[in-house]
Amino acid sequence: MRLFRRYSGTACAYGISSLCTFALSIVVARSLTSDGVVLVALVVAASALAAAVGNGIDAAGARTVVRSGERRPTSIFLHATRLRLGCLAVTIVPLAAYLVYATGKLPFGTDARIAALGGLLAYSLGSTAAYLLCYEPQAEANIPRQAAIQAAFAVPVLAGASIAIAVDAGVTGVLVGMVAGAVPAIAWLAYKTLGARRGEKTESDGRARDFRALAVALTAGTLAFAIFQRLDLLWVGATRTSAEAAQYAVANRVVSGFSLLTATLVVVGLPTIGAASTRSDALRALGRLRGPLLGVAALLGVSLAAAPVVVPFVFGSGYSRAGAITAILLLQYVPLLTYSLINIPLPFICGRRAVVLQAIAMLGVETVWLVVFRGADLTVLALAPFAGQCGAAAVTWLQFTRADRETGLAASGAST
Repeated sequence: MRLFRRYSGTACAYGISSLCTFALSIVVARSLTSDGVVLVALVVAASALAAAVGNGIDAAGARTVVRSGERRPTSIFLHATRLRLGCLAVTIVPLAAYLVYATGKLPFGTDARIAALGGLLAYSLGSTAAYLLCYEPQAEANIPRQAAIQAAFAVPVLAGASIAIAVDAGVTGVLVGMVAGAVPAIAWLAYKTLGARRGEKTESDGRARDFRALAVALTAGTLAFAIFQRLDLLWVGATRTSAEAAQYAVANRVVSGFSLLTATLVVVGLPTIGAASTRSDALRALGRLRGPLLGVAALLGVSLAAAPVVVPFVFGSGYSRAGAITAILLLQYVPLLTYSLINIPLPFICGRRAVVLQAIAMLGVETVWLVVFRGADLTVLALAPFAGQCGAAAVTWLQFTRADRETGLAASGAST
């Protein structure tokens, strides 16, 4: 019962962000033309991708805190912040170039395009700030703090965009409102970073190297996963008509909302399974988490059945095709659920290269699917994420089952 309370509390905390993003999608879909919907959707997708590139750094920080038992790890936070912002700086340039290219066919002027680039920078930086600020309370299971951080980013962004729509400011106003809404989270990160720098303590070179090595491996994995999550939408946005891209964007947004449940499952499972260094330890911890896992699986089944009816009801009758696409996109969570919790201690049991191999399989299979079926119907393209997750699940379980059944591999022996 305690696990269910922790799961529901964490889901509510992260649900603030997902709910606000979902509400933003509904408001935009009902208020703007299909061209405007596509522009905002591509800005949000590119921004989320830019922010997600460094997720492995946050994951490394959270796992380091769980395994060390340290509270308020100032040096780890500063290491994570520097690496995270470096990843964002490197990522933002090619994504800005993509955004310019993908929106070139849309009938908007210079103001809207500048606002789109500003939205990309501000939204990705605000989202990055929320990720960084959340990893310590994740490790401590501090749900109220996680909720406050999520609200500091998501609520102002929704409010800014909604005000722009209320005053009929058009797509440019919506993007400017999103930029303004990202400011509180960015300011919070700046304040915490300045305070951490004043209290920074010298850290051993060995621990710093271990953290960076784990961060690099997990970043490679999360980078691939971030690209994987948005590759199909970015592909459709760049290769199909605005009408088709709008249908796919709505479906993708709904499916992204379901990731709240799987992400929450991982956050809740982190304190329980994060310290495992052997295969047997991981399996015992997994058994204790079977309740939340089965609950998410049941909700997935309900969502699959309801999507074709609920999506057009919420977004409007013009998005009936998006309902069918949503159901197909939701299939990707079936294989994901089979390995999501095992993925937490995977680098300590099978070595850090296991995360990289998993990422290569996931992204590689999806890319091949999109290329092979590039001219197919949207419902066929929507199977690409499912195929990629099947590839990742196969690689994950192959590596995990090869670990020693009794003693596993110690974390030090599993290093690469």
